[in-house]
Amino acid sequence: ISGKPVILPVFDEYRNTPNFNDFFWNRHLDLFDIATSKNHLKDLIKKQLTSPYVPKKVQQQRKEVFAWTFW
Repeated sequence: ISGKPVILPVFDEYRNTPNFNDFFWNRHLDLFDIATSKNHLKDLIKKQLTSPYVPKKVQQQRKEVFAWTFW
């Protein structure tokens, strides 16, 4: 919502379980940076520290999802 990158640690091990279907954000993963492993998480954090850009369209879509979720 604040225009900052958001990294969700949705590792492959979790994505390949039936529980992933119950994960609320699974339909909105395109709005976030998704870390698929511990190493990928580290890489994403380093990348976002140097280039924390979030497109305006993604920011707007996040606002809509958050508004729908919490109200």
